[in-house]
Amino acid sequence: MLSYSQGFYATLEGGISLATTKQDFVYGAPPKYSENTKVYPIDYYYKKNSLGFGSGLNIGGAIGYMLNKNIGLQLGLSYFSNKEIFNAEFTYNTSMAQYAPSVLLITGNGKFKPYGRFGLIFGRPEIIEERLSKYSIASPTSTIISKKVESTREFNGGLAIGYNAEVGLQFSINDKISLVTGLELISLNYKPEKSSYTKVDINDIDELSSLTNRERYTEYVESFSTRTNNSHSVPRKRLEESFSFGSFGISLGLKYDF
Repeated sequence: MLSYSQGFYATLEGGISLATTKQDFVYGAPPKYSENTKVYPIDYYYKKNSLGFGSGLNIGGAIGYMLNKNIGLQLGLSYFSNKEIFNAEFTYNTSMAQYAPSVLLITGNGKFKPYGRFGLIFGRPEIIEERLSKYSIASPTSTIISKKVESTREFNGGLAIGYNAEVGLQFSINDKISLVTGLELISLNYKPEKSSYTKVDINDIDELSSLTNRERYTEYVESFSTRTNNSHSVPRKRLEESFSFGSFGISLGLKYDF
C-alpha cells in the first residue's frame, strides 16, 4: 500500500460478516406422542433446515510487501468466530484460523487511495454441535416415558479452501499510518473428515461410555459399501458433508508502513 516506493507494511483489522450461502441439513427425531389420538407415528420424522456459517466476527491483520507503488503481495492472518442456532434444538459454535495469500492493487497519489485485493483463503475450522432434545416414547407396556437427551459432537479434520476478494479505501493520516476500510467477499467450504460425540446425557445421566465406536465416531468419505459399514467396533461411515462459510463483510483497521 506504499504510494511511491517498495517496502513492507502491516495491518491490524476487525470486521463483521453475513452469510451469503447456505446448505440444507436433514435430521431425524423420535416419534411424538399425540394426546388426542393416543398413538405414535410408526417411524422417526425428518426435517430439513438451511444454515450458513459465514456470519460472525473476524479479527486479524496482514503483512505485505509492495513490489512498486501499485502492486503488492500480502499474507492475511485472522481469527473467525460464529454461533448459529436453529429449531431451538441445535447450536453450532464455530471458530477458525484463516490464512489469505493475495495480490494487492492500489491507485491514487493523494490522501485517499482506492485499492483492490484478490487471492485464496485457507482455514481449519473447529465446529462444535450441541443438541438438546426432549420427547416422549412408549414402552412395550404402553407406558409413556419422557426423555431429555443432551449431546455434544465435534467435527474436525480436513482443510477449508476457497477464495476471497476485497475493495476498499485507504486514508493517509501521516507518512506512516493510514486508516483502511473495505468490503470483502469470501467463498469458502469445509468438508470435515470425521466427527465424534464428546457428551451424551440421557435424563442427566452420562451415557457416553455405553456408546459403541459406531455410535460415537463417524468418518466422512466419498463412497462406501453397506456390507462393510455394519460393525459396531469401528466408526460408521457417511457420505461427505459440506459446511458453507461464504460471506460478505465490512472491515475497519489501521496500516503501518515500515
